[in-house]
Amino acid sequence: MVPSYQKETPCADAVRLTNLQKLCDNTRNCPHLTGVVACSPLLRCTPFHRHPGFRTRAEFLPYQDRVRLAYRKADASLKTWSQCISIRMILPRSWDMYRDPILAIDGSCAIILACHLNLFLGTISMVRKERPDLVPMMLQALNGDIFGNYLMTEIGHGLDAYRMETTATKVEDGFILNTPNAAAAKFMPPTTPYTTRPKFAVVLARLIVGGEDRGIPSMGRARGFPRRSFLRVVKAPL
Repeated sequence: MVPSYQKETPCADAVRLTNLQKLCDNTRNCPHLTGVVACSPLLRCTPFHRHPGFRTRAEFLPYQDRVRLAYRKADASLKTWSQCISIRMILPRSWDMYRDPILAIDGSCAIILACHLNLFLGTISMVRKERPDLVPMMLQALNGDIFGNYLMTEIGHGLDAYRMETTATKVEDGFILNTPNAAAAKFMPPTTPYTTRPKFAVVLARLIVGGEDRGIPSMGRARGFPRRSFLRVVKAPL
């Protein structure tokens, strides 16, 4: 049997989210709420909890369906809060989404959003002026058209970045990203492939230029692309 949440089309979600967005717009324009955060989670949590993704009992679903459901919830959250999130991620209203009690229902959805917005977009946003070519991708990420991740943790080293083994070797047309052994494989919670959205990542790796180890910058890569493509330094070495 196909889970009920999979039978609904994106159009059905769009109608629900449009109604939620009207609530946000009406709240923002209300003169009686001057000084109050425009998109207060207290004003949102009541209608948002009616979204079918948050009414589905994930614990009764197979593993892959639970993952897909978590991404559907994350997508709904992004589309609902899109007008309240800044690329710079430093405005108070950018944090209101995390205060929404609805996120307590699904910790995996909250983790996906934290890695997507805080780590992925947070890293790239620091170089948006030097790398304007990344801005369209950032806007896609804010709209939920793509999902981003931050790949630092390695299976054999955890958060010990000093012992990181993943390398990015500079070649004429870009970089070659290499995982030399199984212990160097990247592992972060939202690396599961069960999603309908393209995935991008900020990858931490040792930069090798002319055989010299230049330290650990952040690289950008699209999931599913060849290792020699789409690799660019997006942050100065740590």
